[in-house]
Amino acid sequence: MWLFLTGMWANRIARKIIIYGAAGLAIFWLVRLWSNRVYSEGYKSGKAAGLTEVEESKKAEWKAKESVIAAEAGKVAADSKALSARRTQLDADASALRSMRQRNEDALSKAMAEIRAGREVQHEADGRLAGGELVDTIRAVSAKLAAEPTPVK
Repeated sequence: MWLFLTGMWANRIARKIIIYGAAGLAIFWLVRLWSNRVYSEGYKSGKAAGLTEVEESKKAEWKAKESVIAAEAGKVAADSKALSARRTQLDADASALRSMRQRNEDALSKAMAEIRAGREVQHEADGRLAGGELVDTIRAVSAKLAAEPTPVK
């Protein structure tokens, strides 16, 4: 190959073609390097600009979400306060119901004790009556009840 180039180098036209070709290739190579650098810088700056744009949009989105979350937190706090008040009211109502139930149970127990005592007294009285007197007493009570008018409801 060296022989071929040395032979061509001796020719003036071939020498000019070789020099202009080498200069053209060098210029093309330098332009290529320059365009790669410019492209790389543009790519980086575009990427940075895109990232800042995305960051700004995300910040706006997060700010909107934070305001929604704050509103929901306020609503939850209000609901929690209302629930706490309702729970306190229900506890008071349950306490009142327990005391009413206890009073009713006490009154029922007292009434049942009085009925039992009255029944025992009646049984003692019935036990002291003779068989004929018991039948006469039952007939007298039945006649008295039949004579009384019944209340209309």
